[in-house]
Amino acid sequence: PANPLCERLNFASIFQSNLDEFYMVRVGMLMDTLHLTAVDDKTGMTSAEQTAAVLDRTRELMAGRDRICKSLLSELAGQGVEICRFHSLSDKQQSFLEKHFTSNVLPLLSPQIIGRKQPFPFLRNKAIYAVAILKTKSGSERMGIVPCGGGVLRRLVPLSGDGQRFVLVEDLIASFLPQIFTHYKVEGTVLIRLVRSADIHMDERSSEMSELLAEEYRKSMEKLIRRRKRLQPVKLEYQGKLSDTVRDALCACLGLSKKHLFSCESPLDLSFMGALRDMLRDRPQLFYPRRVPQNSPNVDPLVPMTKQIRKRDLMLTYPYESVRPLLRLLQEAGQDPEVVSIKMTLYRVAHNSKIVEALVDAAENGKEVVALV
Repeated sequence: PANPLCERLNFASIFQSNLDEFYMVRVGMLMDTLHLTAVDDKTGMTSAEQTAAVLDRTRELMAGRDRICKSLLSELAGQGVEICRFHSLSDKQQSFLEKHFTSNVLPLLSPQIIGRKQPFPFLRNKAIYAVAILKTKSGSERMGIVPCGGGVLRRLVPLSGDGQRFVLVEDLIASFLPQIFTHYKVEGTVLIRLVRSADIHMDERSSEMSELLAEEYRKSMEKLIRRRKRLQPVKLEYQGKLSDTVRDALCACLGLSKKHLFSCESPLDLSFMGALRDMLRDRPQLFYPRRVPQNSPNVDPLVPMTKQIRKRDLMLTYPYESVRPLLRLLQEAGQDPEVVSIKMTLYRVAHNSKIVEALVDAAENGKEVVALV
């Protein structure tokens, strides 16, 4: 609480993405080796013992996350930006959202019903799904599944008014499942989010491949990366009441034990926090003080970069010093007829990276551009 509100929102998102990645890579690897009895030299535990310890610790961490997220969303509402639950809204607001759902959401949904003739669908990694328990006229039970994202639906659905109050699209979909499964009685609903393993293994010999095998190596890696999207589930989070019937069906279809299921009170995906943070950019007290990179005293802004570095080496330290000299160097190189190629290593780039833009311009100008990411 000593940190500004919007920075804490940021770290709530980071907590989730880090936990997801830990499960995808580390727990994925542990689950691949559950059958082994060898003891890890760092922990003194087998893979099965490590997995059990991780699951217990995760339950504690997620309880803490739920508590903190509830507090953060409450503080956010105090700033006028609010995430509302559909069932807590007035009749007028619910009516407004129903029209929005019918016009803008329902046509984009792809619901599926699971039965003897309809196999269980593939659930994408980290995607949110609404699951419905459906009762037929004869009294038998089925399960309906509706994807709540897929990149075509806006996550934050604004309420009518000032544009500062929202419902999450998955909450909206779950609330209108009876309109989706019109031939059934909806007995219950729950939202789920699956995390899959991303632990892939390449043949040990691949690191010693000659150039003749490079093309084959690239093709093998492409296949592995495609396959990674379909690797085994390692964690299932759910929001709402999960009946024993649905829980057992999900575990059976996904090949998961009940220990890998986690109940959540807070939203299943916290990435929307970034959009809420951006709405409050005009309130500097909610953010850390802005740090401004300094211009390096060793760089002359009026002299071309290539002339300066021919005279002496220049060292720039990010993020303390401005990245502009490097950008200038790349832009100059992209235009310089004497430059044949640009080769560099990139660790992480911004969504709209000016460095990538400069490299693209250079490539379009006929330079050979190689970047190791």
